[in-house]
Amino acid sequence: MANVTKNQGNPPSTRKDKLHSSLDRLQQDGTPLDPGAVKALMHDVQVYQVELEVQNQDLIEAQQELEEARDRYASLYDFAPNGYLTTNERGVITRINLTGAHILGYERDALVGIPLNALMENGQTRKYLLHINQLAATDEPLELDLKIRCRDKSTKVLRLHSYCSHEHGEQVFHTAFQDVTEEQETEEQLRQAARVFESTLEAIVITDEAFRITKTNHAFTRITGYPEEQILGKDLSLVVGKERQSGRLNRLQQDMRQGGDWQGEFEVARSDGSTLSAWGTLSTAQNPSEQPSHHVLVFSDISSLKEAYSKLDHLAHHDALTGLPNRLFLSASLDQALKRARRHQSKLALFFIDLDHFKTINDTLGHSSGDHLLSVVADRLKGFVREEDLVARLGGDEFVVLLNDIDSPESAGIVAEKILGLINQPVQFNDETLVTGASIGISLYPGDAENGEDLTKAADAALYRAKQEGRNHHSFYTPELTQQAQQRLGLEQGLRRALSRDQLQLFYQPQQSLIGNGMSGVEGLLRWQNDEHRLVAAKEFIPTAEKSYLVNDLDDYALRTACAQAATWKALYSQPIRISVNLSPRSLFKPGLAETMKQLFDEFDIGPEWIELEVTESALQGGEAFMTELTELKALGVTLAIDDFGTGHSCLASLKTLPVDRLKIDQTFITNAPFNRQDAAIVRAIIALGHSLGLTVIAEGVETQSQRDFLLREHCDEIQGYFYHRPLSAAQMLALVS
Repeated sequence: MANVTKNQGNPPSTRKDKLHSSLDRLQQDGTPLDPGAVKALMHDVQVYQVELEVQNQDLIEAQQELEEARDRYASLYDFAPNGYLTTNERGVITRINLTGAHILGYERDALVGIPLNALMENGQTRKYLLHINQLAATDEPLELDLKIRCRDKSTKVLRLHSYCSHEHGEQVFHTAFQDVTEEQETEEQLRQAARVFESTLEAIVITDEAFRITKTNHAFTRITGYPEEQILGKDLSLVVGKERQSGRLNRLQQDMRQGGDWQGEFEVARSDGSTLSAWGTLSTAQNPSEQPSHHVLVFSDISSLKEAYSKLDHLAHHDALTGLPNRLFLSASLDQALKRARRHQSKLALFFIDLDHFKTINDTLGHSSGDHLLSVVADRLKGFVREEDLVARLGGDEFVVLLNDIDSPESAGIVAEKILGLINQPVQFNDETLVTGASIGISLYPGDAENGEDLTKAADAALYRAKQEGRNHHSFYTPELTQQAQQRLGLEQGLRRALSRDQLQLFYQPQQSLIGNGMSGVEGLLRWQNDEHRLVAAKEFIPTAEKSYLVNDLDDYALRTACAQAATWKALYSQPIRISVNLSPRSLFKPGLAETMKQLFDEFDIGPEWIELEVTESALQGGEAFMTELTELKALGVTLAIDDFGTGHSCLASLKTLPVDRLKIDQTFITNAPFNRQDAAIVRAIIALGHSLGLTVIAEGVETQSQRDFLLREHCDEIQGYFYHRPLSAAQMLALVS
């Protein structure tokens, strides 16, 4: 009853409780239930069974939903755009999604259970441990960029977003990560581009599509003086907007809006109002719709370059000593002057001016005195002529005056006399009084010539006649007197006097061996001390002498003088000093040359080793008789040299049969050989040819160290020229050898 009482005190609240309560009473007192109670009980049992079935279906459905949610979570976890991983407090990976495994290039199973630092590049572990310690000490998520080594050995930069939590009493670290390698590379490229943008020497201006300035660099500020904040938003024309350029800029902007690039020279307006010359490019960038989005102007300050070019141009067209226009400038100016004279039917005069006895001043008082005299004469001429006239210096002591729009030939003569008076005025220099005169040749347009070249020749011919007429004199060109006639007449008469008055001399130019570095011999060079006491080189009179048959007499004089000098040196020195003598083709073709040489050797008691004969390359075409003469000379023991090799028209096939000993390379190839590829190639070829034929090769006209060094490198045997020695008189030669 106690139990009954107890149950009555706690009425059943559910159908299940009522059923249990009825069954409990039946078991306690054994009293059978009445049919109504049983029926009610069965009803409750049936209802309870239905409720159980409903609850069981709810549980099944809930479990299915839970499993579906778990699968959705797993899919979201695995295929999320970012990688996810979890590590325990020892840093071991306990979970990682498929995206994360794909980023690292591994299968997921290969990553679970390994320490994360096993994937890190050197130097990254310490960085990660510091990150973990910071996570453990705070509840806030933290970010870290970390370099990870992937399965394919590549390195990726991962950006980690991590936080710390506790599971089962242990710290765990949950991390979301993404591959930011390309992003960082792009950022670095952008940073590098920014550094280049700011550090480049060229000014850079970026504008929008309407040519409003949006960005400039440091070089722009340095070049223009405009700080960026002052120029932003301004129109590009502020920088390149000179009034005379405005129309050009507007047209250019219209073209640029259609796309394309432009390059050229323009003027930049600086902040202080000045301008400078610039060279730049203007280009257009397009957006994805292929419409202009912005423009970029890149330019450099070329003011210094243009100034340097102007100086070079001035040097190319002006004389360095006097600053006067040179021959090149004169030629162009004369052509322009002739065009104007034709157009306006005006007259002009061309003066060729040559200072008298200038060489004497230069040689006796020194080059500084000569240079000073030339400068003073130049200044006097510039100060005398009109602004529309021209004064030029051709070189040496030769000047030219171009008078435009003259009245008559008589007025040109008056001007010439005034110029002579100016030049005759004494010049003071270093306590010395320099006095000189001048000769002037005059040609006129129209009348003497129709073009600049012929007018120049006419003035030069008139100058030659003025010198012949007594110097300090002017002479007009006359058609019957050409330059060649004047030279032939004057030289023929002078040479005949020179032979009769003993005005000829042999100078000796030493030749240096590049092998032994000592003197290997000398070349005898004919000089003429003319009536004006000017020492005339052979090249000035030999062409005329050859045409007048005087050259045979000159050759005889040179041979006898060389043999006499050899006899003098033989008495003083035990070793022979070889003297090379140039012979003209006329003397070589004259029969009996070998016999003449033998007689000279006997007369002066010298051996053939003292004398060398030089023949020009063109003389080698002398035929069988000439070859016979050369063979006899060779048999006599005379050494033979081909002079000016490379400038004539010899047959290379016959060279191997000629009885010659030496080849002399002409100066025209030597001058630029160290710097000119073609000349260098010719020199190398001649040296190689000579050596292959067993000949000694000597280079003429060597005047600089660079030329000597080049020839030494190319294994040339000997050199001759001003670099080693100038031609010396017999007395100077004696002093040198002693």
